[in-house]
Amino acid sequence: GQKLKVLEELKAQGEANRVRDLKIIKDNCLFQMESNLTREAKAALYTPTVGIVPPYELTIALAENAQQNGVRIFLDAKVKNITSVDEKVKCVETTRGFILADYVINAAGLFAGVLTAGVAQQ
Repeated sequence: GQKLKVLEELKAQGEANRVRDLKIIKDNCLFQMESNLTREAKAALYTPTVGIVPPYELTIALAENAQQNGVRIFLDAKVKNITSVDEKVKCVETTRGFILADYVINAAGLFAGVLTAGVAQQ
């Protein structure tokens, strides 16, 4: 039916994007692979080499997990200066003060290169 056509279109789109090993799974194979499906399920697109995740929810989940593991997240903190020793960041001066850390994640998006260039020049 119409839903199977959607799966076939998704498969074709994935193949056009060079995604490997895409398969449409039907009937008994479907329930052998995933026993928790409702019996109304007719088919699924099997994608063993890729996954689809909602980016905002993934980002929030990763941030929550990081905080549970001791990471401190600084929002609305514009970077003013970065101090590195032996090519390793040791201190980040922000509009909210100084941050000393063993690890710093540059999450500046399109401006990540600007921050990286500042470190490389030291």
